[in-house]
Amino acid sequence: MHPMGDSTFVPFDSPVGKVAALLYVHVPKNASCWVKYHLDQVGSTPYNYYHQGFDSARHLVLVVLRDPVDRWVSAMGQILVAHKPSFHMHVDRIDWNEMTKTIYRNNHTQPQHEFFANIPHDRIVWFRCNDQLENNFIKFLDSYNIQVRVMPADNDVDNVFNVTNKVPERAFGLYNAPPQQIVVDKIQKVLDENPEYVERLQQLYQQDYQLLNTVPYYDPR
Repeated sequence: MHPMGDSTFVPFDSPVGKVAALLYVHVPKNASCWVKYHLDQVGSTPYNYYHQGFDSARHLVLVVLRDPVDRWVSAMGQILVAHKPSFHMHVDRIDWNEMTKTIYRNNHTQPQHEFFANIPHDRIVWFRCNDQLENNFIKFLDSYNIQVRVMPADNDVDNVFNVTNKVPERAFGLYNAPPQQIVVDKIQKVLDENPEYVERLQQLYQQDYQLLNTVPYYDPR
């Protein structure tokens, strides 16, 4: 499972109003590599808010949410890509009927709300992993006088921060795994052909969907 409290700490030289630092909570598969790339440019450090503490008066928390089913597809692609064709967890052999009945417990499929369960929601700045994330996130940093060199987003209009299609064929021991995007596409095809699987996943991630559809997202306008 993902370490409780895994985050990135960005202290300010001097407080901005009452805010002394930004705390970005890592949620795997939610553009976390893209976000971390930009925060690394401004002197961020690894942090664990669960063990090192969280000051609700002085820390402002950043969280990126993603559609749970989209995240699950991307996560399962990363999980399954390394399995040999003879293994029962290979993408062409797996029992998707069983796989969609419960949450597969891996840090990439772990429900999003669990990563920041101990943080008051009124101290969180919410972002959504979509085609507006780059603009919104960079403008938010600008509002705190944080200047970064922007890494261009992916050209995939459905998920501009998904690096899956950049993961090439690679070797796992004696097994040459296919490009990860091929695995993701196969999983998506299964869901497209079996809408009942999608409905199950939506139920399993009901709390995440509740958050996704109700939180006030950062809007720079």
